[in-house]
Amino acid sequence: MDYIITTNGELKHYGVLGMKWGIRRSRKFAKKAAKARTKEKRDKYQSKSDKIAARHERLSGGKKVVDRVNSISTGKAIAQSLVFNTYGALKYNAVRAKGVGRGKAAVEAAIYGFGQYATSGIMGIVEPRLNSNTRKSLDRGVDRVVSEVADNIRKEIKR
Repeated sequence: MDYIITTNGELKHYGVLGMKWGIRRSRKFAKKAAKARTKEKRDKYQSKSDKIAARHERLSGGKKVVDRVNSISTGKAIAQSLVFNTYGALKYNAVRAKGVGRGKAAVEAAIYGFGQYATSGIMGIVEPRLNSNTRKSLDRGVDRVVSEVADNIRKEIKR
């Protein structure tokens, strides 16, 4: 884990790309399940571990996103985190897992990364927990901004 002290004296912690708070709790229960002597306790701990892991997978964007994040190299993960910040990098991989091109995914990740920075980290906590209708309207808004940025870039290239 990296801790960075900025010139303002702020302490920033970026953690591990794709790691959600509490994932270690899931591992703890999995270890308890492996060490349990009775079947009831083993089943109880394994069920709790599976439930926590499933919740984190859902909040991360689904199995495809988690598999994509887990398969990228450490260097690539660090580079994505530096360019988009950690939340933006996670959004980049979520969009890429859906089959969207690199350019559109990069613009969307930059927007989410800036939103995370502008809200002092609140966006990354609140956005995954929004209900599906609210999240869809947020995604539509981001898609609109991405298409406007792409149109502006195309116009500038044509000049």
